[in-house]
Amino acid sequence: MSSSNQLILNFPRKTSFNTQDFMPMSCNSEALQAIERLALQGSGMLYIYGAESCGKSHLLHLAAERLQAALYTPDTLPKDPTSVRSAIIDMIDEANPAQQEQLFHLYNHIKSSFGIFIVAARTPAQSLMGLPDLTSRLNTINHVALKTPDTSHLELLLVKFAADRQLQIDPAVIRFLLLRAERSPQVLEGIMDKLDVLSLTDKRPVTIPLAKQVIEQVTTENNHANC
Repeated sequence: MSSSNQLILNFPRKTSFNTQDFMPMSCNSEALQAIERLALQGSGMLYIYGAESCGKSHLLHLAAERLQAALYTPDTLPKDPTSVRSAIIDMIDEANPAQQEQLFHLYNHIKSSFGIFIVAARTPAQSLMGLPDLTSRLNTINHVALKTPDTSHLELLLVKFAADRQLQIDPAVIRFLLLRAERSPQVLEGIMDKLDVLSLTDKRPVTIPLAKQVIEQVTTENNHANC
C-alpha cells in the first residue's frame, strides 16, 4: 500500500468536536443557517434532530462557540435555571423525568428573558416521551432536521471516524465500506470501532479483507439480535 494512496491520520484517539474539524455539508446547511440567524438576532429557539452519529453533537459544539453559550446534557443542566440566559442542550431525548422538569423550567426562563435556547435529539419533539408540558412547548419552536448524508458526505464521515481513532485507512477501504455496509452513520461508526480494535489487537493494517471480516461480524450480530 503506497503512502500516496493512504490517508495518514495522526489525531488523538477520541471523538473530536473541535470547531475547526467541523465539515459544512448540504445535509447540515439548514441547521448552520438557523444557528447563524440566532447569532444575528441575539435570541431565539431551535430544535435540531437527526439519527445517531449524524453530527448533532459536533454541530452543538460549533453553536456553543459561535453563540458564546454553555453546552449541557441532561446530566449537567444548571441547578438554577435563572442563572443562565442562553443554553444549548444535547441528547434531550435521554432526559429522565427529573431532568425533563429541569428542562421545562429552563425553557420557560430563557423564553421569558429572550435568550437563546437550542436543543438536539434523535427525533422531533412530538415523538418525545415524558413530561407533556415540556413536549408541548418544544413542539412550538423551530425544528431543523439533519438530513441523511449522501455518498460524498459519508466518505467524509468515515475519514473523520478514522481520524478520531488515529487509524490509517486507504480510500479503497472507505469505498468498500460504503458499497458493502449499511449506509448509516451510526453503523459505520460502529464498524470503524471494530476495525480499530481488530487492527490494534491483531497488529494488522486496515485492509479490505479486514473490513469484509468486520462487516460479516456486524451482519451476524444484527441477525442474532433480530431473532
